[in-house]
Amino acid sequence: MPSELGKTSPLVPEAFDLILALCRRPDKGPVPAQAVARLEDREFREVFHGLATKHGVLGLALTTLGQLSATTTLSPETRQRVLAPLRILKQQALLWDLERDRVLRVLARENLPVVVLKGGALREYAFANAVDRQLGDLDLLLDQDLVDRAATILSTSGYQLPASEAVLRGFREHHFHLPLTHPGGFEVELHWALDSPHHVFTLDPAGVMARATVISRAEGDLTMPSPEDMLLHLASQNTEDGFSRLRRLVDADRIIDRGEVDWSQLVREARKSRLEVILALTLRLSDCLLGTGVPDGYIERLGVSRLARIHLALLDPPSWLPSATGPRYHLGHLAVSFWSTSPDRRMRRLRQVSTGDRDPLTWLWEGKAQPGETPHRLTPGPVLMIRLFGYHLLIWARGVARLATHAGRRQLSFWTS
Repeated sequence: MPSELGKTSPLVPEAFDLILALCRRPDKGPVPAQAVARLEDREFREVFHGLATKHGVLGLALTTLGQLSATTTLSPETRQRVLAPLRILKQQALLWDLERDRVLRVLARENLPVVVLKGGALREYAFANAVDRQLGDLDLLLDQDLVDRAATILSTSGYQLPASEAVLRGFREHHFHLPLTHPGGFEVELHWALDSPHHVFTLDPAGVMARATVISRAEGDLTMPSPEDMLLHLASQNTEDGFSRLRRLVDADRIIDRGEVDWSQLVREARKSRLEVILALTLRLSDCLLGTGVPDGYIERLGVSRLARIHLALLDPPSWLPSATGPRYHLGHLAVSFWSTSPDRRMRRLRQVSTGDRDPLTWLWEGKAQPGETPHRLTPGPVLMIRLFGYHLLIWARGVARLATHAGRRQLSFWTS
C-alpha cells in the first residue's frame, strides 16, 4: 500500500493515534490518559510535535491537550515542554488575523469584492480559536479581470509580486493564482480559479462567488464560500498530496459539525465539478478517523462506482495519514489520482499517463528563473504504464492476502465499516 513504501519512526502510529484523539470533537470520546502519559518520553514528544506540525494541526492538538485534566498527571516540566509551542502559535494566529483584516479593509476601500478561501475563512466559521486552524497564507478569490488591480492596490500596502516576468507569465498561463509576499512574512494568493487548468475536475469560480455568504464581524464583513463549496474545495486539495493531510479532514469535520450543509446541493455541485469520488473519499476518511457523521447513502448519491470503491479500498486510505506524506512514490500517488477520477475522465487520465506525465511549471517549483525549452517529463509514458500495471497487480495480490485476517478484512471494508 502507498504508506508502506519507505521507512518511518516506529513511534509514528502511536503518536498519530494521540493526535487523532486530540483533533476529534469532545463529543466523540475522551482522549486516553495512557496516550497522554506517553508524552513523558522525549523521543515520543519530538515525533508528536513533528507529526502534528506536518499535518497542520499542532495548534488544535495543543489547545485540546492544554484543556485536558489528564495533563495534570504529567510532570510540570513535561507539560511545559509539550505546550511550549502554543504560545508562539497563538501570537502568529493573532498577527495573521490582524493582517488578514487589514488586507480586506484595503481592498474594500477600493470596492474590490473578494471571497476569503480556506483557512482565512475557516478559522472564523468553523473553529473556536484562531490558533486551532493555522494559516500559512491568505487565499482570496476574485474575478479574473480584477486580479491586476488588486495586485496593484496590495503593492501599495507592502506586498510584492514575483520579480521575474517569466514567473508571472508561468502563473498566469498554467496556474490559478498569483502570489504576493510581504517583508513581514505574510503571503496573499489572488485566485481567479480554484484548480489548475490541467486538472480533470473543474470547480466553477463564478458559481462559488455567486453562492458566497457573508459573516458580519466587528472587524468588518468577511465573505466566504458556502459550506458546500468549502467542502468541495478542500476535497479537491486532497489531490495535491494524495489525501495525506489530517488538517483537511479536520476542516471537513468542523464544517459538517456546523449543521448547515445542504447535502443535495453538495451532490449536485460535486457532479458538475467531476469531484464525486474525491469528495466521497474525503468524507469517508473524515468519518473513519474523526467520527464526523455523514448522511447514510451518500456514496450511492454521489454515484461512486463499485470498481473505484474496490481499488481505493485496496490502497487502504487510512494508512496514508500517519506518515504525513501520503503515497511516497509517483506510482502510488498516480494510482490514487487515477481511481479518484470520475469514470468518464479516467481514460483521459490514462492517455496523459501513456504519453508521459508533464508539468509545465516544474521549472518554477524547482526554483528556476526561466522555463526550459520543453516541459519536464516525469517518466516516459510506456515505462510508466508498465510500472502502473505492475503496481496494481501488487495491490490486488495484497488484497487477496488480507482476506485471510480479521484486520485485513476490516481494511478492505473501508467504505462500509
